[in-house]
Amino acid sequence: MVNDVVGPCGAARYYTYANLAAYEFMYQAKHPSSYLSFSGFLHDYPTIKLANPDSLIDVEFGCVYVLLRVGEAMLPSGYLLEKTRNQFVTNALTHRHLSAEQIKATQDHADGIAKQIVRYAASDGYIKTSGYPRYTPI
Repeated sequence: MVNDVVGPCGAARYYTYANLAAYEFMYQAKHPSSYLSFSGFLHDYPTIKLANPDSLIDVEFGCVYVLLRVGEAMLPSGYLLEKTRNQFVTNALTHRHLSAEQIKATQDHADGIAKQIVRYAASDGYIKTSGYPRYTPI
């Protein structure tokens, strides 16, 4: 965010979609009773479909991982998050003692969610706003 010098509306949009992906990851992986799908609540929100949520998925790792993946895809400086994401994966292997299979299953699940959230974000019409007249204070 700091690298992109994004206005408040753009920043709110980026944070919203990244956090929506993390929420969706939690919802898909755990189905907590207090969580609801956003289908039917958000305009044209897709039903997030995944092949098979694997029992190896680590929810805590996955929520952060999907947040980083959406940031990478949406932010102009998203490529800078790749190093952070790679360090996060390494830390999950060494400090959290997740197996390579758990990491892979979680990454696959998160990548599927991230792609669908980014596709949804692309359809929100925000890109059109760059052509609108800018606000100029008097």
